[in-house]
Amino acid sequence: MTREISKTERAKRTLCVVDVENCASTSDLSLEHALHVHEAINKAVPEAVMHVVGCSHRNAAAARFAFDRSRIVVRSGVDGADLALIEVLETERIEQRFSRVVIASGDHIFVPVIKLLRDAGVEFDALSTKWQLSHEWSC
Repeated sequence: MTREISKTERAKRTLCVVDVENCASTSDLSLEHALHVHEAINKAVPEAVMHVVGCSHRNAAAARFAFDRSRIVVRSGVDGADLALIEVLETERIEQRFSRVVIASGDHIFVPVIKLLRDAGVEFDALSTKWQLSHEWSC
């Protein structure tokens, strides 16, 4: 049985969703890349109470080692990591559990789910370099 989160608790909760391959700017993730991303995420979003990290099966070991206390979702193929993260955002009652979501990616594929959750009252921030951030994120 899942405990309901009160509005007061929800108001303080930040979820950080990480496309580790996008953040590392590589589809061939090394442990060094993953550790660097983990360190940067922790510095940028220290208030996050939960991290969900998406990657392909080829990069799962590096992601699991670097983000050892995080939830790892794995899906391969075109946009696989993005789709795995979107599935979490669409199906796991995020709007009832978190007041803010930080997405560490600039991919345009996240825009529809951002709009849905924003309409439900969830605040959003992107963590990305300016050259990787899709112009569609200004939604």
